[in-house]
Amino acid sequence: MTNAPPFLRFPSGGVLWENLFIGGVYLTTQVQEYAVFVYNLRARVWSKLNYHDAELNSRNTSWNFSFFNAEHAKYVLLGSSSSSTSLLSDYNDRIINFTSLLEMDIAGYGIVPHTTYSGLSQNLGISMLQDGLADIEIACFDRRRQDDFESDASDASSVAEDSASFTTRTRRIGVLSKVLEKRWGDYFVALTAAASTAARRHSSHASADSGGDAPADGNNSRSRVLFIPERYEIVAALVQWFYTDVLDPSWDVEVLSGLLGLARTYKIPALQREVVLRMHEFLDKDRGAQSDRIPAPPDAAVSLRDSIFYAAAAVGETGLLKHGQG
Repeated sequence: MTNAPPFLRFPSGGVLWENLFIGGVYLTTQVQEYAVFVYNLRARVWSKLNYHDAELNSRNTSWNFSFFNAEHAKYVLLGSSSSSTSLLSDYNDRIINFTSLLEMDIAGYGIVPHTTYSGLSQNLGISMLQDGLADIEIACFDRRRQDDFESDASDASSVAEDSASFTTRTRRIGVLSKVLEKRWGDYFVALTAAASTAARRHSSHASADSGGDAPADGNNSRSRVLFIPERYEIVAALVQWFYTDVLDPSWDVEVLSGLLGLARTYKIPALQREVVLRMHEFLDKDRGAQSDRIPAPPDAAVSLRDSIFYAAAAVGETGLLKHGQG
């Protein structure tokens, strides 16, 4: 087996997607380190994860044990980041340290699963959207109407009608609450409950101010309008993902960055994972094309890699940050 790892003492590891991870103490006359290797089960190729970190490479460290966290795609090392001895001395004396913990983010090495797209589910979901069946609406900002509002903001008469102007610069998307409840889960239920409470309070205050009776709640306690303060293009992509369970291949980095922010803000971990994986694929393609690309001028627009970097930094995706810097 080509490029197989050397003899590792006290090995441990795990399997993630199509990759086998093995780590262990590697000691020779020239090398004293805790080495981690990955074997791609599809390509049948070994490679070493070179973790460029002072805490791991320093001679005054002693990493003795590891375990693999497949749920969060992290390889976790246990040991000491400031040992008074050395890894070799601790190994000879059978000393195992548990004073420090170091996480290796697997996504930072570009190791991500191959995403597949189901044309059947995508077409079915789009058909349901086009049918127009809906019992609630999602309100969001319309970029064109927002621009028109901002251009008229200098007019004092337009600013005075704040409530009406808000209506004119928003757009609504009709959706089935059962679809969102199934795909979004408890967080969607909590959002609609909070919106319903706010709507009832507003109605009660309005009735009290006018001297009328407060409207009855009725049997429907769920708000029929849910406001998401984001551009229409991003919210429409979010709704499409809810209905199809796939990311449209035509979506660019700008749309994906917006979806990543929504996934983090509104607790949609499945969407966040899929967007991160798609961005890793973009980085791999961008890296492969760099050798044939003409350098951009200094005043050129933000590059694809920079756009992904900014989006990853905004939500704390360290794996994307490391992959983008690689």
